[in-house]
Amino acid sequence: MAEIDRKEVRLDKIVPSVMEPKSIRTTSYNQKPIEEKSSIVKLVPGIIEKGIDNVNLSMFTEDSRNELLNAVGEEYIKKGKYPEAVKVYALTKNKSMLSKIGDMYKDEVKYDKAIEVYSLINDREKLMQIGEKCLRNGDLAFAAKAFIGLNDIDRLQAIGEEWLKRERYDFAIELFNEIGNTQKLIQIGDICLEKRQYAYAAQAFELSKNKDKLSKLGDVCFNEGLYNTAFKLYLLAENQIMIQFLKENFPDKISMDEFRGEL
Repeated sequence: MAEIDRKEVRLDKIVPSVMEPKSIRTTSYNQKPIEEKSSIVKLVPGIIEKGIDNVNLSMFTEDSRNELLNAVGEEYIKKGKYPEAVKVYALTKNKSMLSKIGDMYKDEVKYDKAIEVYSLINDREKLMQIGEKCLRNGDLAFAAKAFIGLNDIDRLQAIGEEWLKRERYDFAIELFNEIGNTQKLIQIGDICLEKRQYAYAAQAFELSKNKDKLSKLGDVCFNEGLYNTAFKLYLLAENQIMIQFLKENFPDKISMDEFRGEL
């Protein structure tokens, strides 16, 4: 099975949330003595009110800062603010709590959010489970998202083929571009050209970096009187002869604006 050459966010190590004095052997926040808990909890409301992005915690040690942030994350979960909790636990590298949030999203049938969290912590087992479930349910977009997190080219290829059968060219183009299948992009471009869906054809040929196909599509658009569209395609194809021809003979028909909205 091939691998997608892509950068992924991975949390390979869990930073301990607490570093206790030798006299105290517990490490869990919930196990701390009541008087020590209160010294942490009293800061949590203020941090939540101000917002985690607007608070400077540089005066704390890394261990104290992580302990405090984990307490903030717990409070966010109680309030149902999962995105904020994810942000906090990502900072503390709390893989266990991130996994629990992913499970909560899954239980709420928010599969896209669950997949994002599972991908963040590289939980391959849960990504596979939710990907296969979405595939069985016909939720191809969510399944694709999970399998992208797994770099599962075979399943992604199958999903792309299914989208192609359904004539969902936008999804198919995006997916085949994601996995780097240039041949399929060209095939989709040819199909879209035949069906006169020039916007998708242009997108597929551009992503495949096939200048000959782009120039051919430019010729089609030129013959249909779509001079500005043809001009943009010739620019992408670096067809200097046709670029100059249009500049010299149809200057009032072309511009430097984006072409896709005009197809």
